[in-house]
Amino acid sequence: MLLRKGSFNVLPTSSKKLSKRELDDLIARAKRDDKTLKAIEIPNQKISNTHFNQLLDAIEVNQTLTRIDISNNGLQDIGVCEVFNRLMISNNRFMRSIDVSLNGISLTSGKKISEYLSYHFHISSIKYNDTIGTTISESGLTTDKLFDKKAFTDTITHKIESKLNSNRQMLRFLNSETNRFECWRRKVKSLGSVLREHWGDRIVSMDFTGNEIQSLPDMAQSYTLLEEFLFSHNSLPEFPDFIGQLLALRVIDVSKNQIKNIPLELRSLLHLETLIVSDNQISHLPLFLATLPKLTFLAVARNPIDSFTEEIIEQSEEGGQELIKLLRERLQEYFTPPPDTQLPYRLSEDDKHLISMLKDQQAASPEDFSIFLPKKHITHSKKFVCRTLKPKCERKPTSIQKISDGIWCGMEDGSICHWDSRTFSLREIKAKVLPSAILEILEISAISEVWVAGYCNSVAVVPSRDHNGEFGSMEIFLDPQYSVVQCMIFVSLTNRVWIASGNSILSYCAQNKNLEGTVTMESPVLSLLYHQGMIWAGCGDGCIYVLKKSGGIHKTIKAASSMIFNLKAVGPYVWSSSNEDVIKVWIKPSNSDIHCIALVPVDGMELHLITPSSHGETMYCQSGVLKEGGTTYDVFEFSPTGRLLTVLETSHTKFITAMAWSRSPDRLWTADEGGVVCCHELKLGKKTMARLRQESLSPLVGLSQEDVPETEPVAVTGDLKKAWRVSRVPTDTERKLTLFRTHSAQ
Repeated sequence: MLLRKGSFNVLPTSSKKLSKRELDDLIARAKRDDKTLKAIEIPNQKISNTHFNQLLDAIEVNQTLTRIDISNNGLQDIGVCEVFNRLMISNNRFMRSIDVSLNGISLTSGKKISEYLSYHFHISSIKYNDTIGTTISESGLTTDKLFDKKAFTDTITHKIESKLNSNRQMLRFLNSETNRFECWRRKVKSLGSVLREHWGDRIVSMDFTGNEIQSLPDMAQSYTLLEEFLFSHNSLPEFPDFIGQLLALRVIDVSKNQIKNIPLELRSLLHLETLIVSDNQISHLPLFLATLPKLTFLAVARNPIDSFTEEIIEQSEEGGQELIKLLRERLQEYFTPPPDTQLPYRLSEDDKHLISMLKDQQAASPEDFSIFLPKKHITHSKKFVCRTLKPKCERKPTSIQKISDGIWCGMEDGSICHWDSRTFSLREIKAKVLPSAILEILEISAISEVWVAGYCNSVAVVPSRDHNGEFGSMEIFLDPQYSVVQCMIFVSLTNRVWIASGNSILSYCAQNKNLEGTVTMESPVLSLLYHQGMIWAGCGDGCIYVLKKSGGIHKTIKAASSMIFNLKAVGPYVWSSSNEDVIKVWIKPSNSDIHCIALVPVDGMELHLITPSSHGETMYCQSGVLKEGGTTYDVFEFSPTGRLLTVLETSHTKFITAMAWSRSPDRLWTADEGGVVCCHELKLGKKTMARLRQESLSPLVGLSQEDVPETEPVAVTGDLKKAWRVSRVPTDTERKLTLFRTHSAQ
């Protein structure tokens, strides 16, 4: 009854009930820690108490299982809790997936699952969905509702999902799928058993926000590629001794620790752009910070610093540009003072040593002297991997989105152009989906629907896949005062669609399309984001309002002096764009603390379109670049904390009005106000490069001109790190070409 899969055995996933002998054999193999047995899958078995107790004993001693599926076995809370108790005793670090759904469990089991995940970072999936049917009081067995089971709350569900997401991110790092190690709010006290010395050749970001860490092991000094040192909300008493050896550091966030001083070793960090030391015990700001050439963000709020005014110190939360300017002016005064003038500033021993060293340099070479350390310029790679889709849109595109296996582009006349994302061919034009311009296209994959909204007081709900070539839709009519829908988001945890219109946020049930609630703000809501269990609303007054699930305001952030156009999340970071010349990057290390961690300069643009990759590695932003032949609109690729990685040169000559990102394969889709829609290949291997060049340059011999697809020449440059094959369905033209070559060979 056991199936062999490779060199390992797994139990069949069918619902056929196993015999007593088969169960005995399975449990016996698990109990003797048979290394060829990697999974126990016994769903829908309704196993007896005897077999369940034997299974618990096997789980307690087994060290090699990777997957357990005991769903729909009537275990109840007591059984499921005991399973996780035995898993904690076994300390099996190979376990990856557990399914205990449909066992009549309640909030009690949810708390046990959350407790288990607090100490086991290797679990990537736990299925626990359940529906509590008739309660004890409803069945008439008792009238006391205290005996009724309490269903899973949004809070415990959010805790479980947050820990699972954290685990998945760490497993992605261990599987070499990313160079960013993130471990948020997991009560880690020591890193000696977490970090590995061989990570030094690839780790670029180390994020242990919200833990209980007091020191770092010496092995971390080998992480010479590290760019981000994020240890906010910990118990660090000081910077690590080797911090000055991590020369690639660009962002340091050690807010809410117990640090008392900023060491002189930081002066060697020539690439340091952001230093956040708020909420510590620092009493003095060293003058060497003024010599760092790239320092543009310095946050020192809520520290006992008396050498600057309280207003300047508190305003540093917004970036600290004024504080950095004052520091540099103060240091400069020591080199251009009137004779015999004593400056009234309190100096530390490090400050005196710095001034003495700089004066020696000034005396040795007065013409070349500068208080600033020399900048080290970083060259950014450029790629032109842009394919222009044909034909171009007849109307101005106002939104674009990847839906199922196609690309939907909303127009200013209310129609939608639908392209095949694999063959790049135009499938159809859905005319008059809305009576006016489309601003938002939202896919709800769980129910195979797409919600379309824009400049009207209705939302069109259409199927994500057309059935029998027919295109049908239904409409949700809003009240007349809601004349424009600025944005929409879907929260799968509560099965709600949040719609922003005017000063209101409307909450609709995705399943039955009923209005569940309304939140009224003081200014127009222009952007919405669901992040870390809360709704973020960017408004016309330049504020970001973080809302509780009840609709009340949890926190207000003054993010800009004018309207917040976009809110996007990439990993744990939130990007906000306005019509200012910077994009701000925010981080929420705790329920009560949200602070800015980086300023991303995007000069010369009045509106910044930003879109994240779903794997949380990159953020994309459109920008105009002035060249000899005119202005071209390129796309900048950033790291989550704002480091410019790549410039994607596009074919756009007009303002980019919409962007969307799609996975498998990784592609970026853009549309401009002239109707041009482009696809950017984001990862290239040898096979992909050869295919692109062949499609763009090679003629199709033996085919009529009508059969030849229209393509734009595609130039391919940049690093080729991964070879991968694009999955696509052959087009009719390709099938003809294959037949033609077959006949020619014969």
